[in-house]
Amino acid sequence: MSSRFTAVWVLLVAPLIADAADLTKLDRTIKKEPVYQSKSPRYALLVFGPKAETRVWLVLDLVAEPWENDGSKNALYIDHNGDGDLTGPSERVTCTMTKQATHVSFSPEPSITYSPHFDAGDIVERDGQTKHTGLTIDVGSYIQRYRPVSLAVKVSGRYEQFAGGQLLKFADRPQDAPVIHFNGPLTFRVAMESGILHVPINYDDKPDPKWYDQHLPKYEEQSLVRGESRMLVAQVGTPGLGRGTFAAISAGLPPADAHPVAELELPSAGGKTVRLKVALDSRCCGTLFRGTVALPPRIEVGKANVSLSFPDWKDGQVAPATSEVEVTNPVQPAAGSGKKE
Repeated sequence: MSSRFTAVWVLLVAPLIADAADLTKLDRTIKKEPVYQSKSPRYALLVFGPKAETRVWLVLDLVAEPWENDGSKNALYIDHNGDGDLTGPSERVTCTMTKQATHVSFSPEPSITYSPHFDAGDIVERDGQTKHTGLTIDVGSYIQRYRPVSLAVKVSGRYEQFAGGQLLKFADRPQDAPVIHFNGPLTFRVAMESGILHVPINYDDKPDPKWYDQHLPKYEEQSLVRGESRMLVAQVGTPGLGRGTFAAISAGLPPADAHPVAELELPSAGGKTVRLKVALDSRCCGTLFRGTVALPPRIEVGKANVSLSFPDWKDGQVAPATSEVEVTNPVQPAAGSGKKE
Protein backbone atom coordinates (compact mmCIF):
# COMPACT_ATOMS: atom_id res chain seq x y z
CA MET A 1 0.00 0.00 0.00
CA SER A 2 1.24 3.49 -0.85
CA SER A 3 2.90 5.57 1.83
CA ARG A 4 0.31 8.28 1.19
CA PHE A 5 -1.88 6.40 3.65
CA THR A 6 0.65 6.67 6.47
CA ALA A 7 -0.97 8.15 9.57
CA VAL A 8 -0.34 8.59 13.23
CA TRP A 9 -3.13 7.84 15.70
CA VAL A 10 -2.73 9.18 19.20
CA LEU A 11 -4.95 8.22 22.10
CA LEU A 12 -6.07 11.50 23.60
CA VAL A 13 -8.26 10.48 26.48
CA ALA A 14 -8.06 7.29 28.51
CA PRO A 15 -11.21 5.23 28.03
CA LEU A 16 -13.90 6.30 30.44
CA ILE A 17 -14.45 2.87 31.96
CA ALA A 18 -16.23 2.87 35.28
CA ASP A 19 -14.25 1.12 38.03
CA ALA A 20 -11.58 -0.07 35.59
CA ALA A 21 -8.66 -1.81 37.28
CA ASP A 22 -5.29 -0.05 37.32
CA LEU A 23 -3.15 -2.66 35.59
CA THR A 24 0.05 -0.84 36.52
CA LYS A 25 -0.52 -1.72 40.19
CA LEU A 26 -1.03 -5.47 39.84
CA ASP A 27 0.94 -7.78 42.12
CA ARG A 28 3.47 -9.52 39.87
CA THR A 29 4.68 -12.10 42.35
CA ILE A 30 5.04 -15.71 41.19
CA LYS A 31 5.28 -17.90 44.29
CA LYS A 32 6.82 -20.98 42.71
CA GLU A 33 8.23 -21.80 39.28
CA PRO A 34 9.35 -25.05 37.64
CA VAL A 35 12.79 -25.77 36.24
CA TYR A 36 12.52 -24.53 32.66
CA GLN A 37 14.04 -26.36 29.68
CA SER A 38 15.10 -23.15 27.95
CA LYS A 39 17.45 -20.51 29.28
CA SER A 40 14.98 -17.74 28.46
CA PRO A 41 11.38 -18.31 29.62
CA ARG A 42 8.95 -15.60 28.51
CA TYR A 43 6.24 -14.14 30.76
CA ALA A 44 2.76 -12.66 30.32
CA LEU A 45 -0.07 -12.04 32.77
CA LEU A 46 -3.75 -12.64 31.98
CA VAL A 47 -6.43 -11.00 34.09
CA PHE A 48 -10.15 -11.72 33.97
CA GLY A 49 -13.30 -9.98 35.12
CA PRO A 50 -14.47 -6.37 35.41
CA LYS A 51 -11.95 -5.59 38.17
CA ALA A 52 -9.17 -7.93 36.99
CA GLU A 53 -9.42 -9.93 40.21
CA THR A 54 -8.59 -13.27 38.54
CA ARG A 55 -4.91 -13.34 37.58
CA VAL A 56 -3.31 -16.10 35.55
CA TRP A 57 0.39 -16.24 34.70
CA LEU A 58 1.60 -17.62 31.38
CA VAL A 59 5.22 -18.69 30.85
CA LEU A 60 6.44 -19.83 27.43
CA ASP A 61 9.31 -22.30 27.66
CA LEU A 62 10.46 -22.62 24.04
CA VAL A 63 13.45 -24.69 22.99
CA ALA A 64 12.62 -25.64 19.39
CA GLU A 65 13.44 -22.99 16.80
CA PRO A 66 10.89 -22.11 14.09
CA TRP A 67 12.59 -24.44 11.59
CA GLU A 68 12.38 -27.44 13.97
CA ASN A 69 9.21 -29.54 14.13
CA ASP A 70 9.78 -31.24 17.50
CA GLY A 71 7.02 -29.84 19.66
CA SER A 72 8.05 -31.97 22.64
CA LYS A 73 10.86 -29.48 23.27
CA ASN A 74 8.35 -26.71 23.99
CA ALA A 75 5.98 -26.14 26.88
CA LEU A 76 3.58 -23.55 28.23
CA TYR A 77 3.08 -23.13 31.94
CA ILE A 78 -0.23 -21.63 33.00
CA ASP A 79 -1.43 -20.86 36.51
CA HIS A 80 -4.93 -22.21 35.97
CA ASN A 81 -6.14 -21.70 39.53
CA GLY A 82 -4.44 -18.33 39.99
CA ASP A 83 -2.53 -19.31 43.15
CA GLY A 84 0.88 -18.20 41.85
CA ASP A 85 2.28 -21.76 41.79
CA LEU A 86 3.34 -22.96 38.32
CA THR A 87 4.67 -26.35 39.45
CA GLY A 88 1.41 -28.30 39.75
CA PRO A 89 0.78 -31.31 37.45
CA SER A 90 -1.96 -29.52 35.51
CA GLU A 91 0.04 -26.32 34.97
CA ARG A 92 2.21 -27.62 32.11
CA VAL A 93 0.58 -27.59 28.65
CA THR A 94 2.07 -29.63 25.83
CA CYS A 95 2.79 -28.17 22.42
CA THR A 96 1.58 -29.09 18.97
CA MET A 97 3.24 -27.69 15.88
CA THR A 98 1.51 -25.99 12.95
CA LYS A 99 3.39 -26.24 9.67
CA GLN A 100 3.57 -23.12 7.51
CA ALA A 101 4.96 -22.70 4.01
CA THR A 102 6.03 -19.20 2.95
CA HIS A 103 6.92 -18.41 -0.66
CA VAL A 104 9.62 -15.82 -1.25
CA SER A 105 10.47 -14.29 -4.60
CA PHE A 106 14.15 -15.27 -4.67
CA SER A 107 13.66 -18.97 -3.90
CA PRO A 108 11.91 -21.64 -6.00
CA GLU A 109 11.13 -23.65 -2.86
CA PRO A 110 8.86 -22.49 -0.05
CA SER A 111 10.34 -21.71 3.34
CA ILE A 112 8.95 -24.14 5.94
CA THR A 113 8.48 -23.06 9.55
CA TYR A 114 6.68 -24.57 12.51
CA SER A 115 4.54 -22.51 14.90
CA PRO A 116 3.94 -23.71 18.48
CA HIS A 117 0.28 -24.04 19.41
CA PHE A 118 -1.04 -24.60 22.93
CA ASP A 119 -4.58 -25.59 23.97
CA ALA A 120 -4.56 -24.15 27.47
CA GLY A 121 -8.07 -25.21 28.49
CA ASP A 122 -10.57 -23.33 30.62
CA ILE A 123 -10.29 -20.56 33.20
CA VAL A 124 -12.76 -20.12 36.07
CA GLU A 125 -12.84 -16.71 37.72
CA ARG A 126 -12.53 -16.22 41.46
CA ASP A 127 -16.30 -16.15 41.87
CA GLY A 128 -16.30 -19.89 41.06
CA GLN A 129 -19.02 -19.44 38.43
CA THR A 130 -17.77 -17.37 35.51
CA LYS A 131 -16.06 -19.80 33.15
CA HIS A 132 -14.04 -19.02 30.03
CA THR A 133 -13.34 -21.86 27.65
CA GLY A 134 -10.90 -22.89 24.95
CA LEU A 135 -7.96 -20.59 25.72
CA THR A 136 -5.40 -20.96 22.92
CA ILE A 137 -1.92 -19.53 22.51
CA ASP A 138 -0.07 -19.44 19.18
CA VAL A 139 3.56 -18.43 18.75
CA GLY A 140 5.01 -17.07 15.51
CA SER A 141 8.47 -16.90 13.99
CA TYR A 142 10.97 -14.25 15.00
CA ILE A 143 10.35 -10.53 14.59
CA GLN A 144 13.58 -8.82 15.51
CA ARG A 145 14.67 -10.93 18.49
CA TYR A 146 11.25 -11.94 19.86
CA ARG A 147 8.53 -14.36 18.81
CA PRO A 148 5.07 -12.75 18.65
CA VAL A 149 2.12 -14.36 20.40
CA SER A 150 -1.62 -14.49 19.64
CA LEU A 151 -4.33 -15.51 22.11
CA ALA A 152 -8.02 -16.33 21.89
CA VAL A 153 -10.63 -17.40 24.44
CA LYS A 154 -14.39 -17.90 24.51
CA VAL A 155 -15.68 -15.54 27.17
CA SER A 156 -18.39 -16.95 29.45
CA GLY A 157 -19.08 -19.53 26.74
CA ARG A 158 -20.76 -16.82 24.63
CA TYR A 159 -18.30 -15.00 22.38
CA GLU A 160 -14.64 -14.98 21.45
CA GLN A 161 -12.11 -12.39 22.47
CA PHE A 162 -8.73 -12.00 20.76
CA ALA A 163 -5.42 -10.36 21.67
CA GLY A 164 -1.85 -10.25 20.48
CA GLY A 165 -0.39 -10.57 17.03
CA GLN A 166 2.85 -9.28 15.61
CA LEU A 167 3.34 -6.59 18.26
CA LEU A 168 2.82 -8.74 21.36
CA LYS A 169 6.12 -9.64 22.98
CA PHE A 170 6.26 -11.78 26.12
CA ALA A 171 8.81 -10.42 28.61
CA ASP A 172 12.09 -11.74 29.98
CA ARG A 173 10.87 -11.31 33.56
CA PRO A 174 7.55 -11.02 35.42
CA GLN A 175 8.10 -7.35 36.33
CA ASP A 176 7.98 -6.39 32.64
CA ALA A 177 5.27 -8.82 31.52
CA PRO A 178 2.49 -7.53 29.27
CA VAL A 179 -1.00 -7.71 30.79
CA ILE A 180 -4.01 -8.88 28.78
CA HIS A 181 -7.48 -8.26 30.21
CA PHE A 182 -10.27 -10.62 29.16
CA ASN A 183 -13.93 -10.19 30.15
CA GLY A 184 -13.18 -6.66 31.26
CA PRO A 185 -14.98 -3.33 30.69
CA LEU A 186 -15.37 -2.56 26.98
CA THR A 187 -14.30 0.51 25.05
CA PHE A 188 -12.90 1.39 21.61
CA ARG A 189 -9.58 1.59 19.86
CA VAL A 190 -9.00 2.90 16.38
CA ALA A 191 -7.62 0.17 14.12
CA MET A 192 -6.23 1.85 11.01
CA GLU A 193 -3.30 -0.51 10.49
CA SER A 194 -2.74 -1.24 6.81
CA GLY A 195 -1.25 -4.69 7.44
CA ILE A 196 2.23 -3.59 6.38
CA LEU A 197 4.61 -4.12 9.29
CA HIS A 198 7.82 -2.08 9.41
CA VAL A 199 10.57 -3.96 11.27
CA PRO A 200 13.78 -2.03 12.06
CA ILE A 201 16.90 -4.19 11.79
CA ASN A 202 20.31 -3.51 13.34
CA TYR A 203 23.13 -4.92 11.21
CA ASP A 204 25.93 -4.23 13.71
CA ASP A 205 27.91 -7.28 14.77
CA LYS A 206 27.41 -6.37 18.42
CA PRO A 207 24.38 -4.09 18.65
CA ASP A 208 23.54 -2.16 21.77
CA PRO A 209 21.15 -4.42 23.77
CA LYS A 210 18.78 -1.45 24.15
CA TRP A 211 18.67 -0.71 20.43
CA TYR A 212 15.70 -2.95 19.70
CA ASP A 213 13.75 -1.57 22.65
CA GLN A 214 14.20 1.88 21.11
CA HIS A 215 13.34 0.78 17.54
CA LEU A 216 10.21 -1.32 17.84
CA PRO A 217 8.24 -2.75 14.91
CA LYS A 218 5.20 -0.74 13.89
CA TYR A 219 2.35 -0.98 11.43
CA GLU A 220 1.86 1.47 8.62
CA GLU A 221 -1.43 3.24 9.28
CA GLN A 222 -3.96 4.75 6.95
CA SER A 223 -5.03 8.39 7.09
CA LEU A 224 -8.09 10.33 6.03
CA VAL A 225 -7.57 12.34 2.82
CA ARG A 226 -8.89 15.80 1.96
CA GLY A 227 -11.59 15.65 -0.72
CA GLU A 228 -11.68 11.84 -0.76
CA SER A 229 -13.60 8.99 0.86
CA ARG A 230 -11.73 6.67 3.20
CA MET A 231 -12.56 3.92 5.68
CA LEU A 232 -12.53 4.71 9.38
CA VAL A 233 -11.90 1.48 11.30
CA ALA A 234 -12.30 0.62 14.99
CA GLN A 235 -12.40 -2.32 17.37
CA VAL A 236 -14.33 -2.89 20.58
CA GLY A 237 -12.56 -4.58 23.45
CA THR A 238 -10.61 -4.14 26.67
CA PRO A 239 -7.26 -2.34 26.89
CA GLY A 240 -4.31 -4.15 28.41
CA LEU A 241 -0.85 -3.05 29.43
CA GLY A 242 1.79 -3.15 26.70
CA ARG A 243 1.90 -3.27 22.92
CA GLY A 244 -0.52 -5.67 21.25
CA THR A 245 -2.55 -6.30 24.41
CA PHE A 246 -5.93 -4.85 23.37
CA ALA A 247 -8.40 -7.74 23.75
CA ALA A 248 -10.92 -7.26 20.93
CA ILE A 249 -14.35 -8.85 20.90
CA SER A 250 -15.88 -10.49 17.87
CA ALA A 251 -17.59 -7.95 15.62
CA GLY A 252 -20.44 -10.43 15.32
CA LEU A 253 -21.41 -10.07 18.97
CA PRO A 254 -23.43 -6.81 18.79
CA PRO A 255 -26.82 -6.99 17.03
CA ALA A 256 -26.53 -6.70 13.25
CA ASP A 257 -28.59 -3.50 13.18
CA ALA A 258 -26.56 -1.74 15.91
CA HIS A 259 -23.55 0.22 14.73
CA PRO A 260 -20.80 2.23 16.44
CA VAL A 261 -20.84 5.94 15.68
CA ALA A 262 -17.83 8.14 14.94
CA GLU A 263 -18.10 11.92 15.35
CA LEU A 264 -15.28 13.89 13.73
CA GLU A 265 -14.13 17.46 14.31
CA LEU A 266 -11.91 18.78 11.53
CA PRO A 267 -10.20 22.17 11.19
CA SER A 268 -10.92 24.11 8.01
CA ALA A 269 -10.01 27.44 6.43
CA GLY A 270 -10.76 30.52 8.50
CA GLY A 271 -10.46 28.70 11.79
CA LYS A 272 -13.87 27.07 11.47
CA THR A 273 -14.57 23.52 12.62
CA VAL A 274 -16.28 21.03 10.33
CA ARG A 275 -18.21 18.29 12.10
CA LEU A 276 -19.05 14.95 10.51
CA LYS A 277 -20.94 11.97 11.87
CA VAL A 278 -20.65 8.49 10.39
CA ALA A 279 -21.93 5.05 11.35
CA LEU A 280 -19.40 2.23 11.29
CA ASP A 281 -21.98 0.04 9.60
CA SER A 282 -19.86 -2.68 8.02
CA ARG A 283 -17.95 -5.47 9.76
CA CYS A 284 -14.88 -7.28 8.58
CA CYS A 285 -12.11 -9.67 9.46
CA GLY A 286 -13.53 -10.94 12.73
CA THR A 287 -13.14 -7.86 14.92
CA LEU A 288 -13.35 -4.73 12.75
CA PHE A 289 -16.12 -2.12 12.53
CA ARG A 290 -15.82 0.14 9.47
CA GLY A 291 -17.52 3.20 8.03
CA THR A 292 -16.82 5.44 5.03
CA VAL A 293 -15.84 9.05 5.76
CA ALA A 294 -16.01 11.57 2.91
CA LEU A 295 -13.89 14.63 3.72
CA PRO A 296 -14.61 17.97 2.03
CA PRO A 297 -11.65 19.43 0.12
CA ARG A 298 -11.62 22.58 2.29
CA ILE A 299 -10.43 20.61 5.32
CA GLU A 300 -6.98 21.54 6.56
CA VAL A 301 -4.15 19.04 6.76
CA GLY A 302 -3.38 18.02 10.33
CA LYS A 303 -5.26 16.25 13.09
CA ALA A 304 -8.93 15.37 13.28
CA ASN A 305 -10.56 14.59 16.62
CA VAL A 306 -12.57 11.36 16.53
CA SER A 307 -15.09 10.41 19.24
CA LEU A 308 -16.35 6.82 19.17
CA SER A 309 -19.50 5.55 20.87
CA PHE A 310 -22.02 2.70 20.63
CA PRO A 311 -25.41 4.28 21.45
CA ASP A 312 -27.50 1.55 19.80
CA TRP A 313 -25.98 -1.31 21.84
CA LYS A 314 -26.98 -0.49 25.39
CA ASP A 315 -26.45 -4.04 26.64
CA GLY A 316 -22.82 -3.93 25.53
CA GLN A 317 -21.99 -1.09 27.93
CA VAL A 318 -19.19 0.10 25.65
CA ALA A 319 -17.50 3.20 27.06
CA PRO A 320 -16.82 6.01 24.57
CA ALA A 321 -13.24 6.86 23.58
CA THR A 322 -11.61 9.84 21.89
CA SER A 323 -8.64 9.73 19.52
CA GLU A 324 -6.89 11.73 16.81
CA VAL A 325 -6.43 10.76 13.18
CA GLU A 326 -4.10 12.28 10.63
CA VAL A 327 -5.60 14.17 7.68
CA THR A 328 -3.38 14.32 4.59
CA ASN A 329 -3.42 15.84 1.12
CA PRO A 330 -4.35 13.70 -1.88
CA VAL A 331 -1.37 12.50 -3.88
CA GLN A 332 -0.92 14.55 -7.04
CA PRO A 333 -0.32 12.74 -10.34
CA ALA A 334 3.32 12.50 -11.34
CA ALA A 335 4.52 14.91 -14.02
CA GLY A 336 4.04 13.47 -17.50
CA SER A 337 1.50 10.89 -16.36
CA GLY A 338 -1.13 12.30 -18.69
CA LYS A 339 -3.61 12.85 -15.88
CA LYS A 340 -5.26 16.23 -15.63
CA GLU A 341 -5.10 18.26 -12.43
